[in-house]
Amino acid sequence: MSRLIPFASTTSLRLGGAFAIAAAAVALVAWSLTPPPPSTQFDPPSKSLPIGKRDVQIVAVQMTWKPEDFSSESAYRTRVDGLIQQGLKQAHRNTPILFVFPEDIGAPLFFLNHLDDAKKARTLTEATAALGKRHMAEVFLRSWFGLVSYPRAIALTRAAKVGKTYVDTFSSLSRKHAVFIVAGSAPMPDFPIAADGSSITYAPESNQVYNVSYFFGPDGRIIGRQHKVNLIPLEQEDGLDLSPGKLEDLRVFDTEFGSIGIAIC
Repeated sequence: MSRLIPFASTTSLRLGGAFAIAAAAVALVAWSLTPPPPSTQFDPPSKSLPIGKRDVQIVAVQMTWKPEDFSSESAYRTRVDGLIQQGLKQAHRNTPILFVFPEDIGAPLFFLNHLDDAKKARTLTEATAALGKRHMAEVFLRSWFGLVSYPRAIALTRAAKVGKTYVDTFSSLSRKHAVFIVAGSAPMPDFPIAADGSSITYAPESNQVYNVSYFFGPDGRIIGRQHKVNLIPLEQEDGLDLSPGKLEDLRVFDTEFGSIGIAIC
């Protein structure tokens, strides 16, 4: 059965198509001018002790935070450093120390350097929308050509900034204080890590975004990372649209004091 399309509707479709093409062209130009992704180079690994079952001291960090803690890279690092120093006052340096930070400690980093967006918003949805407008061209491009949702496009757009701040913070502080750190978690895609562990480059390996936790050694190097498997409704398709990890990808990481597994719940 054929159907007549009114002239006004046809014109609207043409205008809409022209706008989409123009927006895509602008977005492509903007993306072409984007500098290469940043990376982090790690110091050579320290001489590790044999894997075994030594004693370990565990410092579980539960924190309250203010928006200002995520206003800049230095503010974030200062806040995390203060928490580590507070924990070290109660620890003994003659045995390994493992700090465990809470889930989503890196999530507010999406608003890094855009703190006003978060402060003015009444809801997370409003704050996310404001952030998307700030990066409209790249968000549009990722959503349109990557065939991903708007929330995921925002996460991918901010991935390099979030990832570098998160990794640099916990890597430098684990090395500074010579401690092991399970660095809570943050919504991020996977980034390529050099085979010898010497560097990480903040270019997403795919369009998948996970609630992911990184594990750092006392030399500042990444021991491993783990994806959250069972997502809550806020993290699922109708919310942040994160990707669940796979049970078969769960790992344990060998250390001088035993094997460590990471559960995010």
